[in-house]
Amino acid sequence: MYEALRGFTAWFTEEEVQYIANITGVTEVLKDQATVQLHTTQSPEFLRINVSYGIWPDTNFDTGVWPQSRSFNDDELGPLPSSWNGKSRWWSLSFPRDGDGHGTHTASTAAGAPIKHANLFGYAEGTARGIASNACIATYKACVGSVCPDSDLLVAMESAIQDGIHVLSLSLSAPESPYCDNLIARGGFAAMERGIFVVCAAGNSGPRPYSVENTAPWLTTVGAGSIDRTFRVDVLLGNGQNYKGSSLFSSSDIKTDVSPLKSVGLCDPTNILSYDLRAKIVVCTFNRNCNPFAYTQIIQKAGGDGMIQLNPEVLRHILQAFPFPLPATAVGFNDGVGILAYIERTKNLMACFKFQNDQVSLAKARSPLLASFSSRGPNQIVSKILKPDLLAPGLNILAAYIPNRAPSASVNDPWRIEFNIMSGTSMACPHVAGATALLRTIHPSWSPTAIRLALMTTAGATDNEGRPILNYDDMQPATKLGIGSGHIYPQ
Repeated sequence: MYEALRGFTAWFTEEEVQYIANITGVTEVLKDQATVQLHTTQSPEFLRINVSYGIWPDTNFDTGVWPQSRSFNDDELGPLPSSWNGKSRWWSLSFPRDGDGHGTHTASTAAGAPIKHANLFGYAEGTARGIASNACIATYKACVGSVCPDSDLLVAMESAIQDGIHVLSLSLSAPESPYCDNLIARGGFAAMERGIFVVCAAGNSGPRPYSVENTAPWLTTVGAGSIDRTFRVDVLLGNGQNYKGSSLFSSSDIKTDVSPLKSVGLCDPTNILSYDLRAKIVVCTFNRNCNPFAYTQIIQKAGGDGMIQLNPEVLRHILQAFPFPLPATAVGFNDGVGILAYIERTKNLMACFKFQNDQVSLAKARSPLLASFSSRGPNQIVSKILKPDLLAPGLNILAAYIPNRAPSASVNDPWRIEFNIMSGTSMACPHVAGATALLRTIHPSWSPTAIRLALMTTAGATDNEGRPILNYDDMQPATKLGIGSGHIYPQ
């Protein structure tokens, strides 16, 4: 390797490592680890982007790509840029096709071709397209599932630099460490020196302070916000109280009948099975350690009529849509407190669901809101460097997916789809990468610093109502430690 890091990778015994470390000219010997982790349509319109050009190669380091996806058709593409030197190859134990869906989703978000009538189970229907839909995409598979070895990532960065790309998009991160020891920071610095713009995800460990990752000053770090669309499935209790929820329930046979409620505590399979759930709507608290599809399917098999998933306090009010297999919805923490209070004080417990088309709430939802999972500053390595830098759409984003994996990622989920709705700073990162590709088309001589300055100085700290951007978790004004310079507006 000669660009990202001068060195090579190989298998050695402990004795050989000690011997090599003492050879004159060897500056360091690093243990290869899998410390790097992934951070899992309407957004171009929300960003007010109407152009579709962008010839600059946009590079995605991820789980690979599904090349047969309609989002990657090259009907509108011209010849490859003359600066492109790349070839097809890969650096993982598996073949380069995406087996996870994460890489396909992020790549198509940055530069996917326009696809009409894209949707997930009828939700979010419209034209799905990447931010720079005519940009060339170079995808480097450095991850298998959620495992991203340091050596694979470095080789991918090295090859991307040599291949002549212009924008690096990394929807992944490693635990924060001094920049001299952080391989993403070191590889990103080498890319920046060669005129390559590097954009990274901020991480999904919010709203905890000091949780932001990818904090090196030469990296552009992106947090996640909401867009002006919700997937409303409300809960109507027997006392007439209505609570706003969100869901991607996939059946066209939507039942809105009133059913008895049953509170079971935590959404845990073992816990759920200890109750009689027949003909009941189950109320339980979201379990981060279990796939929502899995415990919802258990409720379905036990004869339950539906489920109300309550946010724990750490998630507060954020409404992340899940593809449930039976009528179900997720509600915010405060609304969950209200539902539990109703259960505690009422003998005849009844409820029903109110399903609404997402287009009903389109352009009415206050946005952007800073997602509660989006990692926050201060910067734990250098406190005087403000991170994250920018906010971009990262909640409930529709983009291309792989046809051999379920949208819920559960092995028991029979659904197979072409597009999926996902959330995370992983989804926010390629929005900025795509905007950068557009900007480089207009200003090809601009340096990474100039591009970053343009994005940050044109970002906004107000929402679509002209008021300060709020935190989704407490609905209080967001600080610079969450949104940086603000939400990107590259129109």
